[in-house]
Amino acid sequence: MTLIARGIVFALAFAPGLAYAAKASDEKMTDARLVALLHHVNQDEIAAGKLAQQKGQSVDIKAYGKRLVTDHSSSDQEVMAAAKKAGISPSDSALTANDKEMMRC
Repeated sequence: MTLIARGIVFALAFAPGLAYAAKASDEKMTDARLVALLHHVNQDEIAAGKLAQQKGQSVDIKAYGKRLVTDHSSSDQEVMAAAKKAGISPSDSALTANDKEMMRC
């Protein structure tokens, strides 16, 4: 593959990510949005950890799954405690359309 072709392939591969990053930088990060994002990420990681514990075939994968559940459960408790102290509850209404789209991937 020629250098120009490689450059075009590289540009096409990274264009969607760059477009999202540019669009996301224009969106205001509020405390409510941050809490909702962190809560979703923690819940997804907890679910992934449980899946690794149930479906993993090696001891290392099962142990990693357990660590994901433990770490992200603790992290979620801390986020929720800080949010409660600030008077914020996680709500999908605080998320932007881009946030919701990225979570579906």
